[in-house]
Amino acid sequence: MDINIFLQVFLKGYLNTIKTNQNVMGWKTKYYIFVTTVLLLLIIPGTAAGKSDITIEEIYSDVQSCDVRIISESTYNNLTVEASMLHEGEVIDTQSIDIDTLTAASPLTRVFYWETAIRDRGAYKVHIIVKNENGVFARQEKTFVHGHQILPAITIDSMTPTPTGIEAIITPYKSTLIDIEYMLVDGNQVVDIIEEKAIPVHTQPLALNKKWNVVLKNKHVYQGRLKVSIKDPYSISLLRSRSFVAEEDVEISDIYRDEIGASATISGMSQVPFRGSIRFTVFDSNGKPVENIVLKSPVLLAEDDETVEAIWENKLDSGEYILLIEAIGEYGKVIISKESIIDVEKEIGPATINEEKEEQSNATPAIGSLISIILVFLAYLAKTKY
Repeated sequence: MDINIFLQVFLKGYLNTIKTNQNVMGWKTKYYIFVTTVLLLLIIPGTAAGKSDITIEEIYSDVQSCDVRIISESTYNNLTVEASMLHEGEVIDTQSIDIDTLTAASPLTRVFYWETAIRDRGAYKVHIIVKNENGVFARQEKTFVHGHQILPAITIDSMTPTPTGIEAIITPYKSTLIDIEYMLVDGNQVVDIIEEKAIPVHTQPLALNKKWNVVLKNKHVYQGRLKVSIKDPYSISLLRSRSFVAEEDVEISDIYRDEIGASATISGMSQVPFRGSIRFTVFDSNGKPVENIVLKSPVLLAEDDETVEAIWENKLDSGEYILLIEAIGEYGKVIISKESIIDVEKEIGPATINEEKEEQSNATPAIGSLISIILVFLAYLAKTKY
């Protein structure tokens, strides 16, 4: 029970006791009890509040979800963050999230998903409490309007989260400054958040692109959350969110191949680690596989690249071959494949070289004989003339 509620109940009971036992209790006893109660009401809650250094930094909410960021100067364990949504003074939904550890000086953001389907337009209030079994450490409220939004100075036209990052296009209708938050959400927990402050925008669409800074789990469902806040001429925030399945992904480039072997550069295209393998298969002109080599790939993340090399068991004979290179994922699925041609030319053997040399050596005497005949004939002509 909250200490405030306990003391209020205690004081109420004490006053009822005084009323019903006015002739039994002495005035000094009544006075001491009254002063003690008042001091407890003032000191105990004040002490609890004084020890609490938890701050609710930010609250955002619409009728579908709510995100809350808290921070503290000390480390706390076993906390609960409770969020209640009220409309016209009535609580229409309450959600709570347990926090095992709130580390000192490390902001923590959690996302609540309202279960109540909202259709009524108007003002709503969100009440946030950070507490544990001993009492409340922090509380704060935030009001938002549903259905009667002021026309914002910008719109979020497109937002796509991927296993690499988040991409979006926003269109401003006037020049202003905006704050942007890119959030990666796993269930209720924000596992990555990237903030940009006071970004100038004009009247042309602005393309946004940010990459996640954390390693993702393969085949796991995440949510990308983009929040754009405007402070001038009035304070308003826009939110777009979308779920996606994180999967490993790579790209194959810079292929080299010949009759001895082949190599390929494998580039990571996802924040899910690629822990698969690379398969090189060579097919002859009839489509029959003549080489098949599977090699373990280095672990790759987005923007990583490594070269994988394969050496054929047998040197390829002359002819034309098809080379198939495949990147195989953790669960045996072919993520990407590329084909190319290996053209092995006919080699000039030693016998052919000797034959050419022999032809050249045979040709030399013949030419010499012809020259000798010509010289003898010219000498004969000269002798005859003189």
